[in-house]
Amino acid sequence: MSESVPQDGTGDKPDTKVELTQVLELDKLSEENDPICREYQLIQIAKQHDLPVDSVRQMFKDYSRQQMEKKWLSSRWRSLLWRCELFIESVNCCFSEMDLFQVLEYLSRLSILIGVIIFIIEIPERAEQRDLDQKRLNYQAWQIVTSNETKTPSGGRIDALEYLNKAEQALVGLNAAKAHLPGVKLPNSRLAKANLSETDLVEADLSEATLTRANLQGANLNDADLRGAFMYGVNLRNAHLEETKLENANLSGANLLNTDLGTAIFKKIDLTYAVYDAKTRFPPNVNPKQQEAYAIAPGVDLTDANLIATDLSLVDLSNANLSKAVLEGVNLTNANLRGANLTGANLKDANLTGIDLRDATGITPEQILAAKNWKQAIYDDTFRKRIGL
Repeated sequence: MSESVPQDGTGDKPDTKVELTQVLELDKLSEENDPICREYQLIQIAKQHDLPVDSVRQMFKDYSRQQMEKKWLSSRWRSLLWRCELFIESVNCCFSEMDLFQVLEYLSRLSILIGVIIFIIEIPERAEQRDLDQKRLNYQAWQIVTSNETKTPSGGRIDALEYLNKAEQALVGLNAAKAHLPGVKLPNSRLAKANLSETDLVEADLSEATLTRANLQGANLNDADLRGAFMYGVNLRNAHLEETKLENANLSGANLLNTDLGTAIFKKIDLTYAVYDAKTRFPPNVNPKQQEAYAIAPGVDLTDANLIATDLSLVDLSNANLSKAVLEGVNLTNANLRGANLTGANLKDANLTGIDLRDATGITPEQILAAKNWKQAIYDDTFRKRIGL
């Protein structure tokens, strides 16, 4: 054994852990395989050098861990180098038996494989980028559409609308009144409540489109394709539909007052609850009464008629029978209902601005007060007093 370590700070006190390890002969202690003998020797070393047993034990643990790490790193690097050497030898052996063209062929296959792997890894990133690009293009298209809302020329609207429709963007509530959109292709489009009044839609493709309660008043739909279109409650008042394809279209509840349908192509069309008048032109083979459409004229019988949200402004229904008719949300601005029978009629939210209700029968204050703008209607003097006017 070496001499004990001085405690007074002089003499041969080691300055590093390596020297201390050598002084304590921890390398020899690590060679002892028997744990009991090793612990006994550790205690003897601590006594010999006048050191705490726990301190010597901790130093031995640190020394043992360092030795294990050195061995592990050494063995790992040797193993890695050995494997690299084997790989290089195998590659060299393979390539030595091939000519240049075979080597290039294998390398090209390897590059293709690497390309496929990279392609698969980048699929989520590309999908996210496509979504961002799609949103940006949609936003730009909507800017083109909305920036031209007050302009008659199309101003790129046709391309923008067609793009949005192909991108399956809903066009609900679109405002394109008086726009110039001839030949626009919007099949299967969603145009519910769109404002297309007085719009030029000649030869437009609106097949299978949803036009629920859209406003097409005064629109030019000559030669347009509306096959299979769903047009419940659509306003086609004063519209032109010459040679328009309407096979399998649903026009239930449509406003066809003064609409030109004389040369339209009718086949399996639903006209239930649609309204028409003496100025409406139908093809010769079409009888609207047989399809439960409502004629709007003085003295007509519209008992129990369902006219929800229909535009009946300026119509003449004087002396008509509207008992129990559903007139909820109907626009009756400046309509003539003088002498009409309104017994039990539902006038909730109906617009009564300027309507003539003089001599009407069956009306009650409760019916009138449920409507809108009822103070602007024309009543008999006696009824005015009943509603506080």
